[in-house]
Amino acid sequence: MPDQIADGEDLTFVVLKDEFTKLQASGDYQPIRVEKIIPCPDGSPCFRFIKLAFSPQKEESMQAKILAESQPVTTTAQWNGQILNVIHAPLSDGTITNLFDTKAETFIRSRNVNPLWLDFTFPATTPLTGVVVRVGSEPIQVVVTVNGDNPSTKKVFIQDAGPSGDLKDVAVDFGGTQDVKTLQIDVKNKLSDQNGMVHVWQLDFLKPK
Repeated sequence: MPDQIADGEDLTFVVLKDEFTKLQASGDYQPIRVEKIIPCPDGSPCFRFIKLAFSPQKEESMQAKILAESQPVTTTAQWNGQILNVIHAPLSDGTITNLFDTKAETFIRSRNVNPLWLDFTFPATTPLTGVVVRVGSEPIQVVVTVNGDNPSTKKVFIQDAGPSGDLKDVAVDFGGTQDVKTLQIDVKNKLSDQNGMVHVWQLDFLKPK
């Protein structure tokens, strides 16, 4: 059975006897309407054509789960010996630590949020010259918003990257050294709408040489 049935959706499911018994016992559905029964060769009920609708309790539980999964996530990450405070868009895969572990196979994926946004707060103002974001093969736009201790010093840097045959690194150059207290990164999948998924494999903050 599907995990979700959209409001007003009129679907007929074909189930076996054991499946029908489990659906009834689950408590997840309103009384199940049987549209048709096809008997087995011995004459016993074999296939049931049924209509399903979630119970009010199941609907409430699902809505609460959707709401919880749509909330921003507050966490921390370690970079260059510093503990950074992080607030980010909800994820369907991975954790923020994946971005800094230097492992090629780990990544994060947004949960139906495009662009995927990440807010970092450094414990102290930190000089940076740019960021590098490792993304997938789709065309990508990376927007980096930098703030120092004074909010009036906000600067925005944008870098676009076209499609590629494999993973690629998108470098956003600050054009010099910026004293960074907070930094927001927005990674947009240019092939998807606002409910699309965005993958990021690695993230690096560039220090002055």
